[in-house]
Order: sequence, then structure tokens, then C-alpha cells
Amino acid sequence: MGERRQQISELDWWKRYGPAWGAVKRDILAKFDPTEIADARTQQPADALLDLVESPWEQL
Repeated sequence: MGERRQQISELDWWKRYGPAWGAVKRDILAKFDPTEIADARTQQPADALLDLVESPWEQL
């Protein structure tokens, strides 16, 4: 999501990803302490599954 945020306008990003981002921040990340989140970030995979759900023409 962060990479896409740099590629499209802020308004378009919020329309497309805002609800999911809000849910992740409010409902998922809130259940973990900062140490767990930092540890998970070090184990983050290099690929981005977000690319699988978007049509290729949306990334132009």
C-alpha cells in the first residue's frame, strides 16, 4: 500500500485503500505490542500480494 501511495494521487489512494488501511491500523495492529510489530517487519516477504489483485493497467 505504501508503494502505491507514491504512485497515485492521495485522493485516489484513500478511495481505494483507505478502508483497508484503517482496518489494519485499528483492528489488527492494535492487537500487537510494538516489539511484535517490529519483529514482524524484519520477517516481511519481499513480494507484494497487492499486485495480484490489481489489474496491470491500474499500475501505469
